[in-house]
Amino acid sequence: MWMAHNSRVELGRPDQGGVWFRGLCRKCNTAAGQFDTAYAHLADILRPLWLASLNQSSPQDQATPHDPIRPGAVARSIMLGMCATTPIIRFNWPQVRQLLSSKRVQLPDQYRLYLAAAQGRSAWVSGTIAGHYSNANTTMNSPAVMMSMSAVFFPPLAWQLVATDGCQPERWADVSSWCEYPPDREIDLHELVDRVRFDCHPRHKPNGDTNWIDHIQSDVSSIIESFDITGSDPYITEARRRLMQRRLVPTDEVFEALRRNGYDLEDV
Repeated sequence: MWMAHNSRVELGRPDQGGVWFRGLCRKCNTAAGQFDTAYAHLADILRPLWLASLNQSSPQDQATPHDPIRPGAVARSIMLGMCATTPIIRFNWPQVRQLLSSKRVQLPDQYRLYLAAAQGRSAWVSGTIAGHYSNANTTMNSPAVMMSMSAVFFPPLAWQLVATDGCQPERWADVSSWCEYPPDREIDLHELVDRVRFDCHPRHKPNGDTNWIDHIQSDVSSIIESFDITGSDPYITEARRRLMQRRLVPTDEVFEALRRNGYDLEDV
């Protein structure tokens, strides 16, 4: 897995089975591991629906199977992991460690948690970030703008934590209420979410490298990417080249380019 961190591109440790994030203290990180089996169970349920090819003709969504899951444990697993992607979650929600308890926990009013079925073989994990297309040429019914506090696209699941007053993922399942379930309670997945949308990060869609722009505060949030989580893609050099071609542009350079093109920065 090639990882881009600031201006460096590094080859990560080859380890099958997913990505683990530790955003709390050692004791809390260990306690959070109790919920990971529930997350893995949901991934196993939805893996048969996984569309590994972006070119495959397919419906935009599909019905979920009737299988019991533990939504409270799943939500706790992903939310506690998201704390490692950005400090803003803990800053805005100091009580986030309540998720380690078995009590009913309500997501803060300013947050919404969304779920989709990840499409393609690529993975994208990021903290607080905003992105948009550089022109009107969007692909695969993509949104023109994406704003998330944390985003995790790792097949077969995709998650976004977004601000309630921000851009909401179109046709993704709102699973914000899952935190309110006790972690040991089982509920039929189809009763919770009857359909899931197939989606991948806009950066990884056709022409995403040339048409998609991300805005990120690099000292607060990082981006971790993989172009093939299966390890079957022989073009490792090509993946590294794609990452090396990207460039972090400081805000003052962006504003200067806007000035040169006649934009009034008071409107930006």
